[in-house]
Amino acid sequence: MARKSRKPGREPLAPPPPAPWRAGGYCRLSAEDEEHPERHSLENQRSLILDALAGREDIVLQDFYLDNGRSGTTLDRPGFQRLLADLQSGIINCMVVKDLSRFARNFREAGRYLEEVFPRLGVRFLSLTDGYDSAHPRSGSESLTIPALNLLHEWYARDISRKVTASLARRRQEGDWLGRAPYGYRKTETHRLAPEEPAASAVRRVFRALLEGSTTGEIARAFNDEGLPAPALARALREGRPAPEGSGLWRHGTIRHLATNPVYVGDTVQGRVDASCFRNKRALRPEALWTVCRDTHLPLVSREEFQEVRLLLASRRRGGSFP
Repeated sequence: MARKSRKPGREPLAPPPPAPWRAGGYCRLSAEDEEHPERHSLENQRSLILDALAGREDIVLQDFYLDNGRSGTTLDRPGFQRLLADLQSGIINCMVVKDLSRFARNFREAGRYLEEVFPRLGVRFLSLTDGYDSAHPRSGSESLTIPALNLLHEWYARDISRKVTASLARRRQEGDWLGRAPYGYRKTETHRLAPEEPAASAVRRVFRALLEGSTTGEIARAFNDEGLPAPALARALREGRPAPEGSGLWRHGTIRHLATNPVYVGDTVQGRVDASCFRNKRALRPEALWTVCRDTHLPLVSREEFQEVRLLLASRRRGGSFP
């Protein structure tokens, strides 16, 4: 039987190598992570991802996506949203994180992305320290391990939230001012309030004018005629940022807010809003639950003046007249 000739060029062609995955490295740092910079810093996460992908031919790193000071309990983060947009547009088709907690601490959302969104988009997901690679699952047990890790991370976020809330409550009891300084004050390095001119003088003028018979609307018009910056504009100018539209004008509601704020008698009153750290839930709290610490800073008005103005405004409102 004649032997078939094997001429050059007749050899079967080898299949082309698979195209490498186009990866985006995602790094996240939250406020509580700053206590452990050796473990969770953005640079640490970047280095770990770079080392893990160095020399690999199946994955090519395209870009890093960073979120600094962002909680893992929500996916509404600028860096993650940019990464998601690039995944949806096909710029990248692979996501690499240091561990699952960097991706999310929300059990339901993490599971939805890993089990539904990413598979639908054809996205490969790698969690390095967890040893998870969606393209090469190790065994059926991994379908139980990953949800368990997600649940553990959510529990950790809840625990941190409780600890942070307790710490803030203790500091409020000690008289620390934890938010932005109110109009008329500045916050010192020790988290106490100190009068700040000329805003402090404007606050005193509000109380004096109300006691002399002026209405809140009349005071607002007088301030606007003088060109005195309203509180929102004054804060923006002090912080060197663009002012919100329409923030330059005084309104009668602005005057009323100042005239009913007990901070101006020297008390630290906080906890009016229940701002849970977990999932950023906020709700108004009844006045009986507010945290009040008396005489924590210099007052701008006396307690007698404050109480008289408060009763005056209440009587005008009951009478149906303009404040």
